[in-house]
Amino acid sequence: MSMKSRIPFFCNGCPHFSTYTALTKVLKTKKEFIINGDIGCYELAGFGNNDKDDHKEMRDLIDTLYVMGSGISISQGMYHAGYKGKLIALAGDSTFFHSCIPGLINAVEHKIPLTYIIFDNRCTAMTGQQFNASNVLDIEKVVRSLNIDFVETVNSYNQKELEEVFEKSWDYKGVSVIITQGDCIQLKRRLLKLEKK
Repeated sequence: MSMKSRIPFFCNGCPHFSTYTALTKVLKTKKEFIINGDIGCYELAGFGNNDKDDHKEMRDLIDTLYVMGSGISISQGMYHAGYKGKLIALAGDSTFFHSCIPGLINAVEHKIPLTYIIFDNRCTAMTGQQFNASNVLDIEKVVRSLNIDFVETVNSYNQKELEEVFEKSWDYKGVSVIITQGDCIQLKRRLLKLEKK
């Protein structure tokens, strides 16, 4: 029996897929940008593609992907190295609390013009949907406590709002933070099964 090979991709109904759908649409109208990724399910937008599926553009979104907390810090390094295009950094809710807050503080201190997208799916999905600090701490309140003026929380499934906030952040001169919220679809399914028992 032979199995068809495939590249890992987002689960059906994943909020990250919806967020990337809107981001991809906006990026088609833009030039000169770099997206620095981080570790989590959202990194699936950086795995490259095999030219055999309908999501080719989405699989090639992320330009760099190293370790937890690196997206926000690499973006700052690129800025200081002289990169003039748009800098976008990504992180998930779990990664944000685990290792990104110092990098975000540094970006605020040095007034780095970048957009930071935090994917809040209310769990550490990639390793089994464990709950994390986003269940007891409000990410938006934490971010606002760092004196960041541009902070927007958007429903991961609202394409119109996502596109609008991505556009709005494009020319912002300081640190802009976009928090996309949508529960992990696998966690939702698991919790529904538990409720039925």
